[in-house]
Amino acid sequence: MSFRNLFDSDTTLQLVNLYLNDTSVKESNYAIASLGISSFFLISFMVYVTAFIGFWLTERFRNACTDCTKKEEESNEVNGISKPQVDEMTYSSTNTPNTPYYSGLKKSHTSDGMKTSKINRNQKIMFILVLVLVVVQCFALTSRMISDSMNLTMKEMSLSELNESTVIAFYVFSCAELGLTFGNMITTVMIMCFVQHVFLITCHKVKAISDKTFRGLNISLNIFNVIYFLLSSGIIITISIGLFLLKLNIGRDFLLTIYIMCFVINSSMIILETVLFNIFGYLVIRTINRQSTKTQRDQNKLCAKRKHFAKLIVLQGALSFCALLQLLAVIFQSSAKASKTHGLELAYYFVNSFGILSFAVVVLLLYNPLFNYPANKMKFEDVADYVKEMLQIEPTTPTSPYSPKNSARTDSARNANNFLEVPGASGQYLSVHSESFGGSSSSLDISTSCDSSSQNMEEVHDLKIVDVRIEEVKKMSESTTQIFDSQQ
Repeated sequence: MSFRNLFDSDTTLQLVNLYLNDTSVKESNYAIASLGISSFFLISFMVYVTAFIGFWLTERFRNACTDCTKKEEESNEVNGISKPQVDEMTYSSTNTPNTPYYSGLKKSHTSDGMKTSKINRNQKIMFILVLVLVVVQCFALTSRMISDSMNLTMKEMSLSELNESTVIAFYVFSCAELGLTFGNMITTVMIMCFVQHVFLITCHKVKAISDKTFRGLNISLNIFNVIYFLLSSGIIITISIGLFLLKLNIGRDFLLTIYIMCFVINSSMIILETVLFNIFGYLVIRTINRQSTKTQRDQNKLCAKRKHFAKLIVLQGALSFCALLQLLAVIFQSSAKASKTHGLELAYYFVNSFGILSFAVVVLLLYNPLFNYPANKMKFEDVADYVKEMLQIEPTTPTSPYSPKNSARTDSARNANNFLEVPGASGQYLSVHSESFGGSSSSLDISTSCDSSSQNMEEVHDLKIVDVRIEEVKKMSESTTQIFDSQQ
């Protein structure tokens, strides 16, 4: 049978006979089971997309609130209601720099604002890839449900009611479902490549690998990823078109060989990405431990770094689990096609959808801003602690400006749980080219960073300095009261 005589007078009878003699077509009970599995996961993915849209709207709302808060603060400063500052004459009497107490906060806000665009870009890339993964799977499930429904309907038809258009439409949806499902494996591996790229940049930023090694690995892996994408795309297209031609009895049965090639290529890529992930992760952890061992300044910093790094490990673990389930699904699909066993095909449907849904849920749970307070605004308790410390604690020397221990609390809350933040060598968190998936006001979960302990302050015996400090406290308390009155 060829394309030339595909639509002659005998086409309808030939196509109907092909359908009736096709042993790969599911029986009614298997078609019903497949329809149930597909319906369950399609509803689950639709719920996930709804939650994703809600998350996105919540994030947009919070960003709008942040902008409004900044504008309000700027307006208050213009109107003369600003953060507490110390008079220049007062500071000159104690030989201290003419710097406001909140200058550290202000500077940190500026620094975080500069990092936000880079951080959010990586985060957006990650969520776009996950959303593509989910949407493609929804199309695959929809195509499978349509083909199963048509299969059940066609089995109830008599021979005279079957026509060529119905049979061709059934085969088109069956092949489209297979192509979309296998195509999602490419998306899964590309997400793994993206996370692995972030790990590579992390190793370079923390000086775990040299510049020459970084450039060589980066170029080699990018070339390898492009080759994989082109080769896998060609295989997926070949499988879809080849299956359609085979159903119409055009060409030879070569799909089993293509299935094996697809399995070998994807399994090799997944193993490579997993090995590289483990190597880069080990280098980063070893570097963090060495730097912390050298300094020994604050063990809490090491604790915070490890907690940030653990989030990335959880993400990569979930992604590897999803990829392994995809490979297992390919094994089930190949075995089902080779042995004509529809039970293995049902296992393939379940494992494939479950792996993708699990990974998507883990990503959404890791990045959950709904339980975090926006970090660009001081809380009432922070200001109360500030005033309390100003009333009780004196500076170490007359030449050093006083700074309350909680003055950096807002910044630590902002930087505490950035999504896949890259730990640096100096206790801070690096902003890698596309370096981390988090944001300044959109962190993963509740803050995990530890406040530094307050320093022991010596008593000041100079009565003049004591009088000056009392006057400073009074001025700052009045300014703080004005701030709360204006905000309320």
